[in-house]
Amino acid sequence: MLVKAVVLAAGEGTRMWPLAAAKPKHLLSVAGKPLISHVIRGLSDCGITDVFIVVGFKGEMIQSALGDGAAFGVRIHYLHQTEWT
Repeated sequence: MLVKAVVLAAGEGTRMWPLAAAKPKHLLSVAGKPLISHVIRGLSDCGITDVFIVVGFKGEMIQSALGDGAAFGVRIHYLHQTEWT
């Protein structure tokens, strides 16, 4: 069975300033790894095979950190959110 998940990672993280001033809050380190990697690993452990990540603020940094998902045993697809006005 093919199971999918959506991870929202497009926010700027203004309430996390100054920690998230230079990189997305999703890449802040928790227990030695980026926070979002713990989420992806948990999804993989639950049998999720496809993960769609909505990126926005510095999304290229998230893409660079996670790649295609092979390291987690999932396929990662990136959806780019445009800025809201």
